[in-house]
Amino acid sequence: MKLKNRFIRLAAAFAIVGIVALQIPARPSVSLAQDGYRDTGGGLLNFQGAGGVAAGAVIVGAAYSAIVNAGKSAGGGTIKGAIAAGRAPIPEMTDDEDEYDEISNILKNSGQSDFYRSKSLTVFWMPSAVLIKALGASKVSELQAAANSAQAKTFLASLTVEGAYNINRLNDSAGRGEILKTLTGGSIALKSEGGKLTANGVQILGREKAASNGWIIAADGVVAQDE
Repeated sequence: MKLKNRFIRLAAAFAIVGIVALQIPARPSVSLAQDGYRDTGGGLLNFQGAGGVAAGAVIVGAAYSAIVNAGKSAGGGTIKGAIAAGRAPIPEMTDDEDEYDEISNILKNSGQSDFYRSKSLTVFWMPSAVLIKALGASKVSELQAAANSAQAKTFLASLTVEGAYNINRLNDSAGRGEILKTLTGGSIALKSEGGKLTANGVQILGREKAASNGWIIAADGVVAQDE
């Protein structure tokens, strides 16, 4: 009898909890917290779990829709700076854009397409006409030649930084005097004056493409090249 009474009381307790729970609005932030969101200060959150890419205050990847639908807060911090991710990774987004045909061919020759799919990166690509003007047609052809795949790899790495930086975030970094480091260890100094953003003195053209794993930033020249 005691066991039966305990069972009845337990069932009643669960029923009460269920009724109360129905009166409380669903909080997606609970599941978000379990997935690894944390407050990084100033109300900015990082995604640290699978399904998204942590990159400072910028959240990209599959996490984006979850964040937007979660409401205005999660884990006690206000969500700010969440940016919609692109539909494809950097190599495919580059290949889809006619203006980046030359860079796309260099990327294919470098043998680094899988790398540029797998990490959170920002690339400072030059439109084909700009690239040819800056380097010369013969140099561009050289970077696309199979015998020079290692050179192509280094060239692209000198235009690439880790993390997801769209133009707004680059402007913020410029305001803080931040120096970005390329994959080759080179520096990219950002400067924002008169509404113009430059990287190592090269103007950023104001065009950006969101990839699923980062950003493609259009530059009016070679922002960095390690020989």
